[in-house]
Amino acid sequence: SLPIETIEHKLTTETPNDLTEESMQLYRAIGQLNKIDRLVIMMVLEGQEYEDIAEVLGIQPTNLRVKIHRIKKRLKKILSHE
Repeated sequence: SLPIETIEHKLTTETPNDLTEESMQLYRAIGQLNKIDRLVIMMVLEGQEYEDIAEVLGIQPTNLRVKIHRIKKRLKKILSHE
């Protein structure tokens, strides 16, 4: 299984037509997250600045980093069970 960071890079550099199986698995895993977590991880994948994401959510950047870490852990858990 690829590290999330490697898959993130693939997702940001591939066009929708040439998504790899790994990328498809990640998108399916993201689809299993709750609405807020899905929004956060998609903003991260789009390369948004953490400060901007935190502002949108109305939370501190420090809290956002913790949230992103937990989301990535959940994604890894989902992906490891596929």
